[in-house]
Amino acid sequence: MPKFKRAYPFNKEPRMVSFHGIFNPAGDSSGGRKALTDLWIEAQEQIEKNRDREMAREEKEWEQLSKAINKLTPLITEVLQGGREANEVVEYVSELVPELELRRKVFDWYSEIFNRKPEDSERERAELLAAKQAQEARTKLQRNNRAVLNAFTRLTEAVEADEPGAADALLDAANTAAAMFSITFRRHPERFKKAAESNAFWPVLADTRPGWEKNAADEISRLELGKNLSRFTTRLRKLRGSDIHLPGRRWAKAAVSAIDETRWRLPFFVHMVNELGGHNEWAEFAVNRGWAVVDCPSWISSAMKLKPFSVTTYDNWKVVVREIIRDQVPDFHLLSEWATQRATAEANGKGSAGEIQNAILDDIVSALKRFAPEATC
Repeated sequence: MPKFKRAYPFNKEPRMVSFHGIFNPAGDSSGGRKALTDLWIEAQEQIEKNRDREMAREEKEWEQLSKAINKLTPLITEVLQGGREANEVVEYVSELVPELELRRKVFDWYSEIFNRKPEDSERERAELLAAKQAQEARTKLQRNNRAVLNAFTRLTEAVEADEPGAADALLDAANTAAAMFSITFRRHPERFKKAAESNAFWPVLADTRPGWEKNAADEISRLELGKNLSRFTTRLRKLRGSDIHLPGRRWAKAAVSAIDETRWRLPFFVHMVNELGGHNEWAEFAVNRGWAVVDCPSWISSAMKLKPFSVTTYDNWKVVVREIIRDQVPDFHLLSEWATQRATAEANGKGSAGEIQNAILDDIVSALKRFAPEATC
């Protein structure tokens, strides 16, 4: 597994972000997604700045090359037309363009021109224009997205501070956003299908009309919401009864959820680092923005190697599940929900912490086995 530099400014507390799932039997394992979202938005801004800077650099280099080409073209033309010998103009070439590397670029450019077909030149110009327009569009969208996020953040903070009218204002803003989204979606549904397949959430407007829930559910079903995310979500076999009084079930599900969360967060992190330009660029970005990564637990490497959960991969999964629980809840055997297992173990003369923990883990992985679906092709 790749290692990343843990960097942050020393004059203030860093903003912590986690790229592994949190084992949480009392809830879900998606804690910290707000930090992930904030980080990605800031990373996107930096990526766009990097692209702008790279484009500016390329434009500057082209401007320098263009000037050099204009200076040397008359001499090169004379040589090509037979008016002068190449060795006669060498001194003039060096005077007009003193930089050796720039002179090489001019000659490379001419060499390419002579070997280039007209249609290739036209295609390259079109590609360059398209790339520039796409960059400008991305930058504009990023600014608008940031403005929306800032506005909703301020409204949310106002609600938390119990400011008069803040809750109504936040609701109005959310309703407006959802209504505009709904109208635009109905006009151009085909433009949203790809985005829907790669997202786990979809905004809907609830109203007082009977049946609105069914209409919303049908719409989302047709979109195949989250279709491309299925590889990050383990499908467990449905068991009868409630999990309320069965801690083994709850803990098994929580461990699987932590694995699922890790299996998308880590690739997301690697993708972001690559988009920023690599490890060094990530470290510099993290320092400048005040981000730090929560130390990765040892079980992440094993979790990332797991194949989809099924009866045939159960043995590998149960090992990682036991490791996760031991790592994230070291004294889990002392929790009240395991009182029965403690009493049973002690009654059988196995009252040490290790023996009790092993008995509890046996219960958890036994429940995990019952959740295992049949293997798929």
